[in-house]
Amino acid sequence: MVSILTHKKVLTFCLILMSVNFSFHTGVSFSGEKDTSADLKFSGVDFKNGLLKVSVDKQSFKKVMNEIAKKADIQILIYFAAEEELTIGFDYLPLEKGLKRLLRGKNYAFCRSREDQQPDRLTSVMVFNREEGVSVVIKDEIMTLDQQQSLDEILQKHFLNGGNPSKQFDEALEKVIKMDIHKEVTDFKNALYQSGVEAGSKEIREISAVFDKLQKDVEETFPPLNN
Repeated sequence: MVSILTHKKVLTFCLILMSVNFSFHTGVSFSGEKDTSADLKFSGVDFKNGLLKVSVDKQSFKKVMNEIAKKADIQILIYFAAEEELTIGFDYLPLEKGLKRLLRGKNYAFCRSREDQQPDRLTSVMVFNREEGVSVVIKDEIMTLDQQQSLDEILQKHFLNGGNPSKQFDEALEKVIKMDIHKEVTDFKNALYQSGVEAGSKEIREISAVFDKLQKDVEETFPPLNN
C-alpha cells in the first residue's frame, strides 16, 4: 500500500482509499452509541485508554465492527456485504493499528474531525471490499462532520452506481490539476507505475474514471473559499 499526503490550500476532504475493483454492495453503518446490554453478550472486543483488544473465533465481521464502533465511539461504514467470519486475536493496540490488522485484505479510509478540539481523534472508518489490484491512499488533514457526511454520499453515489470506466489517466490528470493538487496527483500516478501498473491498462482506466467523478463532485460540494 502506498500512502500519499496531500495539502489542499483551503478546504480539505477526507482520506480516501481506492482500489481498481469497484464491486460494492449497499453500505452498512455502525455508530459509536454505547449499549451496556450488548457488552454483556459480546466479550471479544475491549477498548480502553485508546487501546483496542480483539479476541474472536469465527465471529461475524459485521458484529466485530459494530462492537468496535460502540466501544471506541466512532462510526464504521461498510460498503459491501461483509458476510465473512473473523478469527483473530491481539492484545491492546492503538486503535488505528488494531483496525489495520482487522482490515487486512480490504480497502479502508480513516477520517478525522477537528470540531471536538482533538485533532488526532479518529471519528469514522469507511471499509470497501478488495479483490486484486493496486490500492492507494490519499490523505488530508481537516474535515468537519458535515463534510464527512457529504463525502460519504459522494462515495456511495459513485461506487455503488459507477458505470464502465473509459477515461485515460492523463485526461483525468488535467481536470484534477484545476483542484490545485497537481503535485499530489502526479505522485499518485508515479506510485501506480512503481507498483507495476502499466499506462493505459484497465487499472489506470478505472482509477481515472473515479478521479474524474470525484474531482467534479468535490468541487461542487466543497467550493473554494476566498482567502
